[in-house]
Parts: sequence; C-alpha cells; structure tokens
Amino acid sequence: MKEKSKWGQGGVAFIDHIPNKYTKTYARKYLITDEQFGEVVEQENNVDALNIDVQDIMDQGYVDLTEGWYGRVIYLGEEDGAPMFTFTNPDAIGTHEFTIPPSSYLSMISRGLKEVGLTQEEVVEYFLTKPGIDGEFTKDSLFQYIFR
Repeated sequence: MKEKSKWGQGGVAFIDHIPNKYTKTYARKYLITDEQFGEVVEQENNVDALNIDVQDIMDQGYVDLTEGWYGRVIYLGEEDGAPMFTFTNPDAIGTHEFTIPPSSYLSMISRGLKEVGLTQEEVVEYFLTKPGIDGEFTKDSLFQYIFR
C-alpha cells in the first residue's frame, strides 16, 4: 500500500463497500453527469479510459474497475431521483495498517465537511473516531494539526 500521496507522507481515507451501521461517513456530493463521473474516476486512477456502466454498478452494489487507489466504484443509493456513487480502494479495508494522514489532506477534507454544515469542532470530533487518527491525537492537538 502506498504511504505517500500528492498530499504528503501519511494515510488517506477509504470507505468499505459493505455498509456498517456503527460507522458514520460524511461525504460532499456533486450533481454531475455519468460522463463527468467517469472522467473523475479516470483522473484519480491515472488511466485514459474506463468502461463505467452505472446500471451494472447499481445492480451489483459495487464494481472493481482497476487496481488503482480508487478502482472500486460503489453505489450509495438514490437521492432526489439521482443515483449516488463514490469510489474507493478495492482492498484497503482490513488489509493494511492505518497511518496518520497528512495535515494538508485533513484540511482539504475539513473544507468539504464545513461546506455541508459541520463546524470546526464537529469536524475534529468526527475525525477523532477514524482509524489512523483515533488514539493518535487529543481534541486540541488535532485541531492544531488541521486548522493551524
């Protein structure tokens, strides 16, 4: 598993394709076309072309398109008549150790969480429950790490 990304040294966030009623995952959503979604998945996986069949993903719940960092596309359900999808790592959950994410990465995610209505304090509380952060920070030290 990679331990360094464009964000620097450290971990990055992934979700599992199996729902877990005990784990809350916030997300920032955008209404885009199937073609735009395909372009984002291609860019994040550094590939030129992927054949993304959204109906197939909806039918199966998820599809692995590549072995890249974000090669698994997951169907999350529907809202206001629009299907919701995300992408994640095909084998990250349960197979790798968790590491502390770079502060620049958490700061970027924090901006999105604040856009959906969370306060800085709620962002910190949310992150404190996540692997790679849980047990590694106090509330104050995490606040400084993200919002310094």
